[in-house]
Amino acid sequence: MPSENTFLRFGAETNEKYQHLRTTVFDGASNSQVFMLAMAYAFHAGIKDPPAFQKSNNGPRTELSETDFFQMKLLQLAVSGDAMSLSDTDARYELAMRYAEAGITLLSDRLEGLSAREARKEVLAIMLEVSEST
Repeated sequence: MPSENTFLRFGAETNEKYQHLRTTVFDGASNSQVFMLAMAYAFHAGIKDPPAFQKSNNGPRTELSETDFFQMKLLQLAVSGDAMSLSDTDARYELAMRYAEAGITLLSDRLEGLSAREARKEVLAIMLEVSEST
């Protein structure tokens, strides 16, 4: 499966946090890398935004790879516990966005007040934390 371009539809406040993280902390990372880390971090923390969170219609454009889609499917399966749910692509995107929305806020809160260098070190710690729990 080739990659697919899509818009990340965050709420306005989260979109500002996302842009700050993307340009300051994750300088050089792709939108999909930041999105996937935020999604995984929130899943690890057991937090997702409610279904009715306000979404922006003009979020950043990203390219999701085959690996990204696979990880989103794993998330969907872990949450639903039902292999039949994997046929619902819209629900998969919605679920991934809800976790990513929460993850951006968690990352922003955890990194607040740190210098860019300190924040990058903390992101590495977060990545280890998330990867060791799986």
